[in-house]
Amino acid sequence: MKQRGEDIATQAAETSRLSQIQSTLFTSEFYNKDRGGMSRKLRLRGIYSYFEAFASSVSAFFRRKLQHVLNVRVTDDCNLRMAERSGSSAIYNCMNSVQTVHARTSAGRMVHFRVHQPMVLVPNATAEALHRAASAWCVCTPWGLGSSLQRFGVRMPERCATFRCGIWVLDSLKANMKLFRQERADLEKQREVQSAQDSQDMPVALLTTCNIHKLALIRKPMVLQPKDVWSTFVRLAHLFESLSFRQKFRQSLACILLQSFRRVEVQRPPAELSMWQQRTATIFAQSEPDRPKYILEAENLYASFCNGSPDEDEVVHWCVVGQCDKCAGLSEDEQIALALRAFLGLFGQGYRTPLLQRWKHYGSASRYMFCAIALHKILPRTLKHMSTGKPGSRRASKILTEADAAEDRIVEAASDDDGLDVFADESFASRNSRRLRLVQAALAEPSFEDNVTLLSLICRPIDTAINGLMQRTRLLHTLRTGIFPDANGRDEIETKCRHLFFRFASGAFGNGVVSDFLHILTKDYKDLDFMGVRPAKSRWKDLFCSVLFGMGESWRRFVHYVDTYPWHLFRLCHLSEEDFWVQWKQIESGCQGCVDVELTKGLLLACPTDGACRTDFYHRVKALLTDLATFAPLSTDSVETVHGHIQSRIHKFRSRLKQAEASSERTLLMSLIAEQKVTLEMVKLQTLPKAHCVAAIQRTEAKNKKGPRTAFNRITGWNVFLRESLKDTKLSKGGFQSKDRELGSKWRQMSKTDRERYELRATWEMSRRDHWLKTPLPIGSNVDNCAQELGHRMQHKMNLHRLGLNFKLMEEHPAWDMGLALSDSRGALRGAFIELDKTDEDIEAYVLPRLASVGPLQSDVSKDLGPGDFAGTCHVIHGQCGKGKHLQQVQGLVKSLAQVLKRCGWRSGALLHLYTDGSEEDGEASVTCFLASQVVRPTQHVFVIGSRSANDKVIIEQQAGSTRVPEIRTSAEVFDMLLQIRGGEVERKPRVCLRQLEYEWDPVTCSSSGDELSLLQVTVLEEGPVKVLNGPQPRQSKGKRKKKLPFGFEKFRKGAAAQTVMAPASETKSNAVRLLQMALRPSREVKAKTDVVMAAQPSSSSSSEESVKSSVSGGADDSDPADDSDGDALDEQVAMPSAAAEQSAREVVPDVTLEILQEEETKFQIVEKNESQHARSSTYFSKDVGFTIEADLAKSGRSSCFHCKSKICKNSPRYAYHYSRYRPYAWLHAGCVLAFVNAEPATRKAQALSMLRRISEMRADQPELASSAGELVRHLQQ
Repeated sequence: MKQRGEDIATQAAETSRLSQIQSTLFTSEFYNKDRGGMSRKLRLRGIYSYFEAFASSVSAFFRRKLQHVLNVRVTDDCNLRMAERSGSSAIYNCMNSVQTVHARTSAGRMVHFRVHQPMVLVPNATAEALHRAASAWCVCTPWGLGSSLQRFGVRMPERCATFRCGIWVLDSLKANMKLFRQERADLEKQREVQSAQDSQDMPVALLTTCNIHKLALIRKPMVLQPKDVWSTFVRLAHLFESLSFRQKFRQSLACILLQSFRRVEVQRPPAELSMWQQRTATIFAQSEPDRPKYILEAENLYASFCNGSPDEDEVVHWCVVGQCDKCAGLSEDEQIALALRAFLGLFGQGYRTPLLQRWKHYGSASRYMFCAIALHKILPRTLKHMSTGKPGSRRASKILTEADAAEDRIVEAASDDDGLDVFADESFASRNSRRLRLVQAALAEPSFEDNVTLLSLICRPIDTAINGLMQRTRLLHTLRTGIFPDANGRDEIETKCRHLFFRFASGAFGNGVVSDFLHILTKDYKDLDFMGVRPAKSRWKDLFCSVLFGMGESWRRFVHYVDTYPWHLFRLCHLSEEDFWVQWKQIESGCQGCVDVELTKGLLLACPTDGACRTDFYHRVKALLTDLATFAPLSTDSVETVHGHIQSRIHKFRSRLKQAEASSERTLLMSLIAEQKVTLEMVKLQTLPKAHCVAAIQRTEAKNKKGPRTAFNRITGWNVFLRESLKDTKLSKGGFQSKDRELGSKWRQMSKTDRERYELRATWEMSRRDHWLKTPLPIGSNVDNCAQELGHRMQHKMNLHRLGLNFKLMEEHPAWDMGLALSDSRGALRGAFIELDKTDEDIEAYVLPRLASVGPLQSDVSKDLGPGDFAGTCHVIHGQCGKGKHLQQVQGLVKSLAQVLKRCGWRSGALLHLYTDGSEEDGEASVTCFLASQVVRPTQHVFVIGSRSANDKVIIEQQAGSTRVPEIRTSAEVFDMLLQIRGGEVERKPRVCLRQLEYEWDPVTCSSSGDELSLLQVTVLEEGPVKVLNGPQPRQSKGKRKKKLPFGFEKFRKGAAAQTVMAPASETKSNAVRLLQMALRPSREVKAKTDVVMAAQPSSSSSSEESVKSSVSGGADDSDPADDSDGDALDEQVAMPSAAAEQSAREVVPDVTLEILQEEETKFQIVEKNESQHARSSTYFSKDVGFTIEADLAKSGRSSCFHCKSKICKNSPRYAYHYSRYRPYAWLHAGCVLAFVNAEPATRKAQALSMLRRISEMRADQPELASSAGELVRHLQQ
């Protein structure tokens, strides 16, 4: 018995510890415990427990028979500043991924699970390093499992599936394209190793770039084009981050409304009332569809109460006597408070800071700015009132208090950043005041309203497309969790996901965006007239050009991008087997350069040669492509959310940064907790009542010490008789006793027949009690009928017990058994998987090396890639098939066009006419088109094709068919078409000519009716000169790279020397100084300049003067690069000036000038030395190496000395030194300057003396700094 009791106690203690670890590490309590200081050993124990459970579950998962495995990895990297073990901080390249696995079993059932991984710290952010770090945690790589997963014991058997497909979802950046080149190389190498006859376990891949990021990149130049619009958006958002600004803004808004509000009583509504209401609805329709609930309520309140014209400054409420119920019984101040509630909900809280290259918060910013200007111009009026500094009246404060009291939920919904004002100091206040002045100045500009209106109109197609893509991300998350609203929910969601993917792969998605842009010019632009915010006529062409840019970029990124393989493969999903093999033969016999390496080539290699297996291969490929269309994401918004979550959690706490390794460990647990929390919330929606009902019942549980009641006393007929007799009767205690005796006597005298109905009622109630005790509370907002049968009192008694049944349903929900079944309702990792036996030392020795190592295993090494290896298909590299007849000529024309566009400064919207030499300008070999967009690298242009009519009109016509968009082509396609038309008519290569046409656009000319194609036409005003693209071009020499000198030195300019050709004899001394100056420079810096300076010397020889004139007129900029027969001899001649000329110059140069010339020699040595040491990076610094004029007294004790690496004390002199041309300057102690200069006096001393002299002269207002600089000068001169 004693041993048994000890075992029970031990088991209870172990269970308690498991529950404690589970709640600490794998629930939301982790964030509070981690902030308070969590032991790293406990954190590593949780990581070890997860990977042990994950390894065993995944290994068991892959033992089943599978058709194919899809490994989706949504990856993105960012730069974060984190602490190091030494105590300093550094910026790390941090890579986060959202990784899921979708596998189709041999029975046709789809199975999903999530792969959680820590944040990967990449020390060297090259393409190879990023690819290695991203692949280390992947389930499906070309070589099998990722190296990090293998180190944690995860195993995948060989030949577990026919296809192993890795789906990469990356940002639309060129660096990511280089990353995927490594994946293509690994795939090709693995296929070489694998037998060609073995089609089992074929590795394939698919790359999708984030389409939301593409849309944001299209929007970026649009929002930056109008002056001061984007900067005003950002500045105003930063102002609203301050609580004091929000309070002042709300106070001024109340004052404006107090002055502007007017209530008008009428017998019948005005005739314009319906038009005003429609105009208000049209303004609100420009807002983002998923705006918060409190904004929707404010819009409804404004539309119903403020029913006047939104164009006027007055806010009018037209009150129809006998019909208006809004202002009935309200005083004037209460009516103003009601209107103020609507304005506070719309504008009182502002908006979050929008991001330029992401989708976040732009919609709310655009909605706010457009509505705040379109509705009574309330924003500029309120900011103007704030700038006057007039205090609000007591009446306005009272009205504001009433409105705030009625709308407390609005304040709570957007007041999560009130703590920002804790740090408000003088600099913060001055910065905000400057922002406010700039915002007011921008709003005061006459063109600002037009800019906001056009911007809101132009960005509408982009916002619509972004909302569709984000909705698909939510559907994919629902598919992964397996929680659906009904039995048919899975099929409906899968159908929606496939539909959008097929639209994208076929180009219909991009054509839809192009069509939406076209509707701006044909239909949506007319809404501006109705709203009364139509821009001025001078802005019409700006709108036209912006829409053309949006059409061209949308077509290039979403239509032209998918007009190649592997996207053409998804057309096979809808074909029968016979048609499938017809298309398959065309792929096999086509250009292999047009076939992608990652997917199409892998499927071609896996195609069996045996005819008996072809039917099975058809079904397997069709199933693979269908699942790819279902589960492949089209955006990276899921990992962007992870980025924001992680950055907010590992941010500074008490002014201390998190360590890099510890942050990586935390991110794994954060990922687990976040996933379990989302699943738990979805399970609660299907198992629990509303949250407020649960909270109310649980409050009663805290008061009830006995716990929930599971049984009740038996009801008899007497109880029913007593209850009915005392119904609606109020008695005192004594009165109840006497009444009870009276009723008891009556019950005893009652016959058996009369008692029977009460007994039957009691029996029925007992059965219903037993039924409701076994029935959970209704889910969500469903009605509970228990009170109708048993009464409210009995219902409240049973609620706690019934709620327990709901929690039991939540714990037993099928969602916890989905995938690997590692989590439950109590935590992200089940208590049974938590390791308690191993010691902390063993766990640390096992986990830390595996987390730190992301290097490849022995067989997982990418080969070195050349510049053009695995760059993509012919479509990506050349814009057309690599076997094209006119490929080289087309590429030359594209480059020539780029040069012409750059030289002439033509931008998007330019109207061009292209034709071939020898043909008529309006013949078949001619094209009239609008330049929609142009890309620098790779060189590419997008044209919107138009047709020129006889009356000087150019018409853009929609193509017939399902796309209903204009004809859009790249410059390569246009040139190839022109050359094909003229290629058969002439023997020589035709020349292509270009002419620009000036035009104007009037929206009145746009028409659209019925089934007719919408037409856009512009009027040609003037024709420009003809330019030949592939004819003789003016030759330009390639100028040598100019060297930038250190601060304080002025480089010798060639133009200045050329001006001294006819110098008088009195300037002989200065000319000699220039000659000696060049003589002391490195030889490659002199070159042709020596001839110019020597020609400046007085000479009686006319031949020398003629030679000088020829040398000046025939400079490098005008010379023919092909004619360089004497170039080497000339360089050799000018590189070695004669000793006699140098000596004659030295005779007339004083000693001071020689010292200056020595400084000139020194600065070139500094430039040359540091250019060889420091390579160019991607930072925006481009300064010259050496000391700079920057010097001051240290503002704090945080800066470090570049020489001795120790801290520089506060208020002590420090001097700036640029140690690299492409890095910010570093600081030097005043005492370290001498030691630093003496380390390399030849390259540092002269330049340091010059700078220190200037500092001592210019900083007379800082005596301590000036005296320090002067003392350093004296020491250096000794």
